[in-house]
Amino acid sequence: ERKLIPEDYKVWWGFEDRRSFAFAKEKMLELSKSDQPFNITILTVDTHFEDGYVCEQCEDQWGDNQYANVISCSSRQISEFVDWIKKQDFYKDTTIVLTGDHTTMDSDFCDPVSDDYERRVYTSFINSAVEPQQKEKREYTNAAFSVMIGYVTKPIRLV
Repeated sequence: ERKLIPEDYKVWWGFEDRRSFAFAKEKMLELSKSDQPFNITILTVDTHFEDGYVCEQCEDQWGDNQYANVISCSSRQISEFVDWIKKQDFYKDTTIVLTGDHTTMDSDFCDPVSDDYERRVYTSFINSAVEPQQKEKREYTNAAFSVMIGYVTKPIRLV
């Protein structure tokens, strides 16, 4: 068993998202050496309430709005991670699914947003092997993603 972080190390909810991305890159490179399909699932938590976690990579783009700064930082890290995957040899056979598990739970971040606005969980499929029948406002629950495990062994249809 590899010890990736010391047992007594803890920030925010455990360790920073930047570490999760670094660990995932290492593991993906290792798994991609095999001819076997693989799945990597990453949970990011730096944006979780209240106000998120400001890591050393966060920039002060939004002044006193810490949560906006953390969201921007997280978006940058995710974008860099996706760009890294796109440069790998295994990308041609890879579907990237980005999804949240809920809308923001920050108590006041959405106060300026109209009550008429329908908040939704962000979901994106990148380099999917199938085309969706409906490209916008698809209805499903996050429980539907449990089928992802089957996706690595056989094709499935994601509507």
